Amino acid sequence: MDATTTESRLRGLEARVGELEGFRAQLLSFSSPITSPVTPSTPAIQASAAPIEADSERNNIPAGAFDIDSFCAAHNVSRSKLYQLWTDGTGPDWMRVGARRLISCEAAARWRRQREEAARSAAKTA
Repeated sequence: MDATTTESRLRGLEARVGELEGFRAQLLSFSSPITSPVTPSTPAIQASAAPIEADSERNNIPAGAFDIDSFCAAHNVSRSKLYQLWTDGTGPDWMRVGARRLISCEAAARWRRQREEAARSAAKTA
């Protein structure tokens, strides 16, 4: 390969790097609607949109339900323990949405209250 070909290739690569830097700057300048906070528009919606758990990996919209992994993370319970609780009949209520099993925030709160009451009852009898 001669010097002229090498210089020509080098100029081509430098031009391509410049293009890529331009694309990078352009991408960084965009404001993603997914990462911008969502605020309810009317007082009725604002009142019903209590921030429960935000799924920050996907968006900033308050979650209305947990998937199994997010429920386990939020309640410091392993997946195997959650399935054991369901087998024992003491796990939270769940719903099927398509192929996904979800636990509503209300069901999670109800389950926490039931577990607290069970712990108090056990402490009184002990």
